[in-house]
Amino acid sequence: MQEILLKPKKLLLNFIKLAIAIVGLWVVIWPPWKDEPVMTWDDRVTLAAGTEINSVRFLDPVNVKVRDEDQALQPGNWVVRFPARPLHVQVAEGPERRVALTDPAVGWRPEQLVRELPPTRFDLVDAQAAVPEPKVQIGLKHLIVHSNKPLLAGAWILLVIPFFITAWRWRKLMEPQGIRMAFSKCLALSFVGQFYSTFLPGITGGDLVKIIYTARITGSKTKSTITILLDRVLGLMGLLAVAFVAALTQAGANATMRNVALLLGAVLAGVVLGAMVYFSRRLRTWVGLDRAAASLAAPLPQDASRLERWRRKIAVPLVQADETLHLYRGHLGVLAAAFLVSVVTQVVLPVSAWMAGMAFGMQAGVGTYMVYVPLAILAASVPISPPQGFGVMEWVLFHFFHNRGTASASQTFALAQAIRFLPILWNLLGAYWVVRGDYSRQGATAATA
Repeated sequence: MQEILLKPKKLLLNFIKLAIAIVGLWVVIWPPWKDEPVMTWDDRVTLAAGTEINSVRFLDPVNVKVRDEDQALQPGNWVVRFPARPLHVQVAEGPERRVALTDPAVGWRPEQLVRELPPTRFDLVDAQAAVPEPKVQIGLKHLIVHSNKPLLAGAWILLVIPFFITAWRWRKLMEPQGIRMAFSKCLALSFVGQFYSTFLPGITGGDLVKIIYTARITGSKTKSTITILLDRVLGLMGLLAVAFVAALTQAGANATMRNVALLLGAVLAGVVLGAMVYFSRRLRTWVGLDRAAASLAAPLPQDASRLERWRRKIAVPLVQADETLHLYRGHLGVLAAAFLVSVVTQVVLPVSAWMAGMAFGMQAGVGTYMVYVPLAILAASVPISPPQGFGVMEWVLFHFFHNRGTASASQTFALAQAIRFLPILWNLLGAYWVVRGDYSRQGATAATA
């Protein structure tokens, strides 16, 4: 019965995630308040308003597709294709109207939508130049074909570093719990977890896979859960710290950076304050945490109500988690080291994104990526976000890069896909251990025997 009740909730959640992805991508590619898409597959140029062709005067600027496969008959001319949708035009001396060019009122045949025009008909970068060229809106196809492949390869290679650092961090976090696991096994499970997170999002997340396998090996689900969740939290704090420091160094002359620094500084300060209260014996007693834990752990009376028993069923795992996590009070050096290597790990992705951005011709400095890329990753990681953050990451990056004039729409979209898909190429390595069955149920059971 419970599964039947949960299924509609799961379907609704998946529907919401899908809607977020569709709306996010739609707003990014073709905002509803614009007549033309801000990003296209092909290169585009804009016909200047007031241009007249074959007795048709175009009253608004018109975005037309560049036909790369066609050769102009006259050197310097451009071959373009006009859109088939209705345009704001005036035919001969008639009234203004919004009509398709192939409409009988205009008289263009379908093949006449392809035209050879001189560059003076378009919006120009410099109309006074010796050889004027139209201002081209670069499409995704052009970016992919003409991208700097060595820089993209370097951005991809760089992304293998976090796997080794996070495996070491997770191994160190398990030691205070008495869990001794070889580095090679931690590394393999890191790849396996990322593989499941990427390619099987509807079945289970990577963290859950790591919890299950390590619990079978160690015999303690609580310890495995706490170490993995603590590892994730420290990684998140490292990401926030990278963005905070980068924003703080640029806050003097940039109001956006200043606001980001204030927000992230407040979050980090709150986390530090909470950690101090939690791990301090005196502060725990003062705020009542010890008293609350003792109350939850107290035995139930024989005449306890059903509600009290239900509350106890939930409270017991919380008390066990508190006892497990509190063991780190005597190992604060381990937590500090884990946080420092988290900062190193989280620097890698913005630097990789910066290299990918340069490969696509973006001119923003590395400090800009250090602030905005972590924010995009955080936004794409919230529970309601679609798998891989589709639509969410694009919207955030468009807000910070394209809307502020530091990159074109196509460049920003290409950057988002590089941030998303370059790590996935490394995540594929997890399939090696999955296919081999090294972490199958039988193998994990045998390891605990």
